[in-house]
Amino acid sequence: MAAALSSESDGDKQYVERVSTDNKSKYIGVATKIDDSVVTITDNSATVYISSSGQYEVFVSDLNGEVKKGDVLVISPLKGILMRRGDDVRNDSTVAIALDDANSASKETQKVQMDDGSTKEVGISKVDAEINTNAIIQDEQKKFFSVFGESLTGKPVSEIRILIACVILLFVLIVEGSLLY
Repeated sequence: MAAALSSESDGDKQYVERVSTDNKSKYIGVATKIDDSVVTITDNSATVYISSSGQYEVFVSDLNGEVKKGDVLVISPLKGILMRRGDDVRNDSTVAIALDDANSASKETQKVQMDDGSTKEVGISKVDAEINTNAIIQDEQKKFFSVFGESLTGKPVSEIRILIACVILLFVLIVEGSLLY
C-alpha cells in the first residue's frame, strides 16, 4: 500500500497511514516487508517498512481505466491504492510507473462512493511498479535542451545552462578554428 506520514507523527516517533488525495502532500513511499529491500536502515522498534524507490508490487484501481505496462501511476482517492493517470494531467502526485498489466484474473471488485454521491464498482489488483518519489515527467513534455542536458549529465539540468554551454562551446570552436587556420 502507498503510505503517507501521519499527522500524529512527531520528532521522536514516525507514524504512517494509507495515502489518498486528501493527504498526498505527505506521501513518503510504499509499505514493504523487510525482506523486499537489499538494504534496510531502521531501528529495532520499526513495525512498518517504507520504500521510496525501487521495484515493488503495489495495489492499483481501475478508476481511470485499466492499468497497462508503462502507465504512469498516481495517488487515488482510495486510501493506499494507486491508479492510472488520466487524461487530465492536473494530478501532480505521480509516484510510479507500471511494469506490467493489471491482472484481471486476480482483480477484486469493491463498491466506492464517489464525490458526487454516486456509487461506482472499482476493480483493485496488484501490479509490479517502479516507485520513484521524485516527480516523473514524461520526455514529450520536456523541451529539447532539457532532455539533451539530462542525457549528458544523468540529472536534471536547466535549459539556460545548456544554452550557455552550447554558446561557449561554439565560441571555443570558432577561436580554435581561426588559430589553426
